[in-house]
Amino acid sequence: MIKAAELIGVSDSYIAHVETGRMDVPKGEKLNRLLHSYGVRQTAYFERLRTFVEKPDPRIELGDLLKRMRDKEVETVLAVARGLLA
Repeated sequence: MIKAAELIGVSDSYIAHVETGRMDVPKGEKLNRLLHSYGVRQTAYFERLRTFVEKPDPRIELGDLLKRMRDKEVETVLAVARGLLA
């Protein structure tokens, strides 16, 4: 982080905030310098952004699945969950 911060002219805390999602990723030339400092090609970065799919929260996903199940399927899932907690 310290080296990346020096290369693009920001503080290492700024880099930490970007890495943890507390601040937006820089744009323009600052983004190019940041990617370069981490050894990432700009095309590779934008390809990753284009294909990124956020992983849903497991509890939300389970709730969504339960809404689509028939009553018998919900009873089966409930029995399995109870068995896991026993």
